[in-house]
Amino acid sequence: MKKFRFHVVGLPHTQTNMQHSACAFTMKILHFCQMMTSLGHEVIHYGAEGSEVDCEHVQIMSKDEQEYYFGPYTPEKLYEVDWSGKAPYWNLINTRAATEINKRKQPRDFVCIIMGTLNRPLAHLVGNDVMIVEYGIGYNGTFAKYRVFESYAHMHKIWGAEGGFDPNGKFYDAVIPNYLNPDDYPFQKEKGDYYLYLGRLIKRKGIHIAVETCKKLGVKLKIAGQGCNRVEGNKIYCSDGETYEGDNLEYVGFATGDKRAKLYQNAKGVFVPTTYIEPFGAVAIEAQMAGTPPITTDFGAFCVPTEAEILTQRGWLTYDNIMLGIDETLGFDKILGKTRWTKITAVNHFRQQLTTQYRNRNWRIRVTDGHKWIMNKYGGEYTLKAFEDAGDADKAHLAAVACDGDLQISPQEAGIIAWLLTDGSVNTRVKYGKEKSYNPESDDPNTIVRARIWQSKPKGILAIQEILCGTYNKKSKRKGNPKHLPRMMFTIKRDFVRELFKKSEIKSRGLEGFVLNLPQISREAFLKACIDAEGWKAKKGSTFLISQNTGSMLNAMVLCAYLCGKRPTLSNHSRTGKGSGVCAGRYYEPKNMVLALCNPLIRPRRLHKETEQIEDVWCPSTELGTWTMRFEKHIVLTGNTETVDHGKTGFRCRTLDQFVWAAKSVHTLDPQYIHDSAVARYAMDNVKWRYETYFRQLQDLWNDGWPTTHSVPDEQWLRGYYE
Repeated sequence: MKKFRFHVVGLPHTQTNMQHSACAFTMKILHFCQMMTSLGHEVIHYGAEGSEVDCEHVQIMSKDEQEYYFGPYTPEKLYEVDWSGKAPYWNLINTRAATEINKRKQPRDFVCIIMGTLNRPLAHLVGNDVMIVEYGIGYNGTFAKYRVFESYAHMHKIWGAEGGFDPNGKFYDAVIPNYLNPDDYPFQKEKGDYYLYLGRLIKRKGIHIAVETCKKLGVKLKIAGQGCNRVEGNKIYCSDGETYEGDNLEYVGFATGDKRAKLYQNAKGVFVPTTYIEPFGAVAIEAQMAGTPPITTDFGAFCVPTEAEILTQRGWLTYDNIMLGIDETLGFDKILGKTRWTKITAVNHFRQQLTTQYRNRNWRIRVTDGHKWIMNKYGGEYTLKAFEDAGDADKAHLAAVACDGDLQISPQEAGIIAWLLTDGSVNTRVKYGKEKSYNPESDDPNTIVRARIWQSKPKGILAIQEILCGTYNKKSKRKGNPKHLPRMMFTIKRDFVRELFKKSEIKSRGLEGFVLNLPQISREAFLKACIDAEGWKAKKGSTFLISQNTGSMLNAMVLCAYLCGKRPTLSNHSRTGKGSGVCAGRYYEPKNMVLALCNPLIRPRRLHKETEQIEDVWCPSTELGTWTMRFEKHIVLTGNTETVDHGKTGFRCRTLDQFVWAAKSVHTLDPQYIHDSAVARYAMDNVKWRYETYFRQLQDLWNDGWPTTHSVPDEQWLRGYYE
């Protein structure tokens, strides 16, 4: 395959080496050079004297010049860098870098910068025969046509802040997460007796939250990072003027290399409570590499449209009706292999985000890129992945059997209720001796006067006789149309039916609440009775179909199918009115629907990626990291999608009480899972292939443009990089 030439520009105030590991951008430059070199590309680094990179290095600033502009290097010191671009060293490095690049460049090279608008003069000096790429945007000032952001949250923040925002999005922008070398942060299962804050000692990084949390718990907090002026006794004086005091506090100085790794390895938890909108937060994934859970602020998520609802014990709720700390949803428990109730810990709402629609023949969903789903590869361990990251072998689990509810309804009783509400008729008496159909969600069961079940199919008659054993008065045969099977009528004892509907609590819970709270064996009996009454087997495959009019009974059937581990899908069976459903210019809503009980497993690689649009979105955080969603006509099991998966790889908090709770709960998380998840997502050997594909796509822009056949097939972009 064709190899590329990368010109990578360093920073004026650091050398590109591990000595400056406290600077996230320096590490990004260092690791980017390593990744692209390992892929066989030619990489040229332009930076300060003393840089140690795995490629050709061109010096554009001496150590003496650095010391002149920034003073002698001290690990604990926070450099005072002029981010306006007016300081003379910006003009110096831009001019020198451009001069050296022009000596070495060839047409169609990539010039990779990481300081945004501060490097704009350099871009003007190198000409139009190369491509300027901002390859790791975690800052606000950007200008390049080709940009890679660290997170979707930051990309959408920048899009919203840019004037003249195009609601169609920007195809040349991409999101590739930050990346690390796992060997720099070795995994350790056993933890020490302290918590850790590692970062700049400034209030915007949330150090005060870490201090106050540990003070309330009475636990030890080690503090590491730049920005400490001095320590006197139990007081830490910071360069931003703040002072932190406590016998439980220990300032351990600047941490890099082995010292940094050991701090992560032995910490019970790492505080990353940034109070501004963190573009990524490398400390969080460094800690996870070592198997240590981060405790972060709850900013940033990948989401679903606002019309998507969440299933709770109070029914289906929109995002603005959720009661945090009270409402629970059904999430997937990978140990049980079932769904169970899990507490909703946060609700994230974002305006004007880019969503994409995925679909197959009878199912569709609309989510933001990066929204994660429960995946299982050939019966292996369950993982959370986005559709675009799924491999050929990955299967998404869109439903799972639910744990038992609290209603004491037997399978026989559940089956009888299903028959009565499908092929049956239950009457209640109203004024003047008149009868009407009984509505179990509103009518008093004591008013029931008659209950019958009708059936013509021989198999259905046998099923009714079996389930009604001992509960009906008589069965009688009625002559019908000779073209049809004779109809059999079963009359059920009135008192039995009254007591059955009282016991079911359908009037207070509703039909969906009824099936939601059934024991699992009774749910299966309810669903089987619905199939026996109104269903049939598809001509191909093993899928069962059920015909039912729209209404609460259909909604209950759909939910019951999901709770029994099926993927319910709905399609139109007929329409009111005549013809195509349009009469006198008016469109008629479908009256009768067909419910298909589909396999809960789908292969994301077989989904069609369709339209994109900008809309408001939301996403919950739950203790299990997964939740049950209803979107349009479909119910699915889906996942939370933050960089820190709440309750799995760390905790995301909004109040001091939540930080205290999280710090006390870190021992409940599995260090091995935390480490494995971080390596799968953020290891350099995995992330580099995402850069490889992105740059190959950019190269095609020199030829036929973006929509063309790429040297690496597009499906590589959708393949699972987190394996």
